[in-house]
Parts: sequence; C-alpha cells; structure tokens
Amino acid sequence: MKEELRRIAEALFQGHSNRTIGLVAGMVFGAAVLFIGFWHTVFVFACGLLGLWIGTKIDCGEDIFETIERYLPERFHRFR
Repeated sequence: MKEELRRIAEALFQGHSNRTIGLVAGMVFGAAVLFIGFWHTVFVFACGLLGLWIGTKIDCGEDIFETIERYLPERFHRFR
C-alpha cells in the first residue's frame, strides 16, 4: 500500500509538479476556510509567508534587522 502511494505521488510530481503543489495548496486552503473561517485562514497564511521570507533572508546570511528596517517607514527609525 505504501509503495503504491509513493509511486502515484512520484508520477504526479514528475510530470506536473506545479499543478500538484497548487492542488494540494488549494485543498489545504479550502479545508482551513471551512474549519476556521476565511480571515483567520488569511492571517495564518500571511504569518507563514512572513516567516518564510524572514527564514530565507537569514539563510542567505543577511542581517534581518537591517532588512526589516529598510522596509519600515522613516518614522519607525527613531525607536532604534
């Protein structure tokens, strides 16, 4: 059973990886909307994307505080 599921997953990803990822992401988003509501789901996904962005910057060796400061408006720089 496990081997058969693995072969099916490999076949889906081999030829149509972007479609498969889109399908899974859409299903997860739809299930989340059904269980916790639309705006809560959007908030959770936004937090996940922010965490992904910060993690990517840290992995690239950038100073995360300087990067965030670059995106903040000038009025927030005085708190430094």
